[in-house]
Amino acid sequence: MLALLGALAEGAWALLVDPKGDLHGVTALAEELLGVPTQHLDVVATQAAGMLDPMRFSPTADEARTLTLDALLGTLAAEDRHHDEVLLERAVDAVLGMPQEVWSCQRVLTELVTTPLGAARGEAARELGQLLTLRAKQPALRAVLGPLAQTAQPLQIRRGLVYLGLAALDLPRHTTDPRHWSVAQRCAMTAFRVALQYALQVSRTVRELKKLVALTELHLITSTDEGRAVVQWLARTGRALQTWLLLDSQAAADLAAVTGLVEQLVMSFAFRAVGRTEQDAQAALLGRPEPGPRLRAAQAGLATGQCVMRDRHGRLGLIEFDRLTSQIATALSTDAGEDTAGVLDHDINAGADTLVVPSAPAAARQP
Repeated sequence: MLALLGALAEGAWALLVDPKGDLHGVTALAEELLGVPTQHLDVVATQAAGMLDPMRFSPTADEARTLTLDALLGTLAAEDRHHDEVLLERAVDAVLGMPQEVWSCQRVLTELVTTPLGAARGEAARELGQLLTLRAKQPALRAVLGPLAQTAQPLQIRRGLVYLGLAALDLPRHTTDPRHWSVAQRCAMTAFRVALQYALQVSRTVRELKKLVALTELHLITSTDEGRAVVQWLARTGRALQTWLLLDSQAAADLAAVTGLVEQLVMSFAFRAVGRTEQDAQAALLGRPEPGPRLRAAQAGLATGQCVMRDRHGRLGLIEFDRLTSQIATALSTDAGEDTAGVLDHDINAGADTLVVPSAPAAARQP
């Protein structure tokens, strides 16, 4: 978070994605300490309905087709996707043939529900439309499939911080197999993926500013194949859009397993790790895939706030973060209130394991 605040101080546009909901202090610091404008968005709030509709925010028909079909299929059970894919593709194509000002996922659902019974698989299309209309009422999908709220606000595209709250999303945590995900978990993963797609689309329009997207608690999704695919896509797309990514995770092994991510890293920060599996994964992110005893000893002996850093030239060094003032320390603390009394200014990143920074322009952090 200190890296994020540093970018804001330099005049950047930054997006902070918070799956746990414990980083509100960053917005307060941005406003009070740095004097930069902030925007707070909660994807499950009624005011956000329709805000993440890929048919609305995609700049081209090609992107709208791909992202909308992906989002709609993501809400369905695995066994239903194969049978309903053609029906969804046909409905999306029909809407894309209309004037762009009427494009929306709601229009796609209407297209399905009103399919003539005499059409090929007309009854199946109507049933699918009715199912998705009902699913659009899920809190996690309100912003993606719901009707556009009158109070919905697009992400700001000027200098400042956009806070995207995802704490209410029930992301899959107990099984890596999408076939066993609940309806709420499928909807949550769809909303998470679409929110990140929207954020990177918006970053395209912020051409003259430094752009940074901070994705925290990535270990909540990288335990699944689908989650790792999202991170892989983010690193690749962020580089193409000249957007720096700051990736924060407590599971270095999951990040290291993301295909192509290690090659994308510019800088990495690895915090204390004792187990050999986590040490090996951190070492890979630090550019040392075969760690020797000195590196392992350093990883295991780090104090709170200390880390092994790999700089942009591939060199390693020990550094320590200092939050400078009690105001910053308090605002950035994510500990329970009863545990933070008397915390020292240098006591940061409790429980952190690794901080990674992906390739130019992408960065990753792992606590």
